[in-house]
Amino acid sequence: IKDYAIYFLTLVLGVAIFYMFNSIDSQQAMLQVSQSQREIIKMMISMLGFVSVFVAVILGLLIVYANNFLINRRKKEFGIYMSLGMGRRQISKIILMETIFVGIISLVIGIVVGVFASQFMSVLVAKMFEADMSEFQFVFSRDACIKTCIYFAVMYVAVMIFNTFTVSKYKLINLLNAQKKNEKVKIKNPFLCILVFIVAGAMLGYAYWKVTADSSSLNTFDKLLPPILMGIVSTILIFWSLSGFIIQIVQKMKNTYLKGTNMFVLRQINNKINTMVVSMSVICLMLFMTISI
Repeated sequence: IKDYAIYFLTLVLGVAIFYMFNSIDSQQAMLQVSQSQREIIKMMISMLGFVSVFVAVILGLLIVYANNFLINRRKKEFGIYMSLGMGRRQISKIILMETIFVGIISLVIGIVVGVFASQFMSVLVAKMFEADMSEFQFVFSRDACIKTCIYFAVMYVAVMIFNTFTVSKYKLINLLNAQKKNEKVKIKNPFLCILVFIVAGAMLGYAYWKVTADSSSLNTFDKLLPPILMGIVSTILIFWSLSGFIIQIVQKMKNTYLKGTNMFVLRQINNKINTMVVSMSVICLMLFMTISI
């Protein structure tokens, strides 16, 4: 239950956020604004349609990541089932039924949370544009609900396929000894890491400068796309090179590096950063996109 709670909360929050994201245009009260602000809101709503696809992809990756975490936590359990004579097909069936059951419950709860939370989102957007709130009313967006159900169903089908494929590769000995298996340590070239970190930092700085100080020139999507891509790539490269960069810097500080258990702790942190490059990059980019939008 404790392991499933993390997975369940991930799904509920994902569904709620996706519904909120796509229901902003349903609240007519925030359109009681001036003509110039109305044009801005219309442009924002049209952009959200494209951005929601990106959000769906990110949520899909997040769901697969959370699901993978859950499967890894239960490898020993599956190993015991197989040692008692249960076949892979039966294990796949158990996982499939659990996935559908948890998916339906999280979808319903997520939409309910999203419906109520979207009202606060509408008020927030209306306040930002200083809109007339006299006609504000509780609204349920049917289009946002249908869109959320369709996208979520597609994501969940992908998770089911992933689970079936994963279980089909399991071997009994690996399942029973999964908790004893050591994590692979990836050692990177420290000088390459420093070079990549510096280049990525410069790219990210230029991307930020382009969208802030020089934002007037970014009046079309084809001009806005390069800084966005530079920001995404440089963020991933910074996290990829961060571990080697930190090791090199701290190793130069002999008094700190050789003091107590600092050497051991630093190597542990270094290894964790190496194995969490993708997840840290995705979280960072999602935070940036959320703040921007």
